[in-house]
Amino acid sequence: MIKVFNFLIIMLFFCTQVNAEKPDQQWDRAFNKGKFVLPGTDEIRQVGKAYQDELQGRAEEELWNAIAMQRIEQKDTVYLRENPDNQKGRGVFAIKHGVHLKPWLLQAPHAKFDRYTGRLVEKIFSEGEYQAAMWNSVPRKTQVENSVLDRTADMAHLSGTYWQAVTEGFARIYADGKIIQFHGFDQSKRKSEAGRTSDMIISAGHQYPPIWIQKLAQCLKKTLSLNVSLYPRDVRELGATTNIQGQLLKSRGFNGFLHLEMSKPLRQQLLQSRKLRQLLVNCIR
Repeated sequence: MIKVFNFLIIMLFFCTQVNAEKPDQQWDRAFNKGKFVLPGTDEIRQVGKAYQDELQGRAEEELWNAIAMQRIEQKDTVYLRENPDNQKGRGVFAIKHGVHLKPWLLQAPHAKFDRYTGRLVEKIFSEGEYQAAMWNSVPRKTQVENSVLDRTADMAHLSGTYWQAVTEGFARIYADGKIIQFHGFDQSKRKSEAGRTSDMIISAGHQYPPIWIQKLAQCLKKTLSLNVSLYPRDVRELGATTNIQGQLLKSRGFNGFLHLEMSKPLRQQLLQSRKLRQLLVNCIR
């Protein structure tokens, strides 16, 4: 009897600790350097259903448990992450519940490799009334273990992942929403003068940026003391034309995909300045 009581106390302490973690700790803890395993078709279908149900306030914890994902409630936010003993690089996903939320999904596919982008997504998500956010949870150069092809776990370029299922699920529920993907680039490695001198490169993932992204470019150029370039008008590289989420959303006719490439100095400035982060999101309409 004493042993059972002690066990319950330990479990209660563990659950309290998990639920008390800050947003950055949620995805930090979930990040691992172990392995990446592509999920099967049935699992992809299940995560897509579970995620869409979650967005609509119909939480089904048993669906997450069945695929070894933890569902952690913290104030107004639900975090979905892998069980510690079953990490396969599937990612970390956060959903807010409440009224007056903007139907935005913030994405950090290279949360640690593109330095500061994971932290930026966490800060922007925490500071504003945005519906959802997501982070990768394994280094992008990790080899895919169960693939006959030589592929790596780059969430922006790999199909058949939780990332794709969640992206598609969000676009289904919020057809007029926005999916905003944060990336970082090295100015010294750019091929063109326009690329080397850009602080930020924005695109829709294809050659024809919609009006709202054109207006976003104009707003950022006017508001920020930075060199903001719109692909393909101002710069001809880093246009995300091979981005797998961008391709999926384009095929679905989803018009709200935004790909943000930022120089390292700009990422540092954004991380340090809440005012600058607010100026950025204020331009996104």
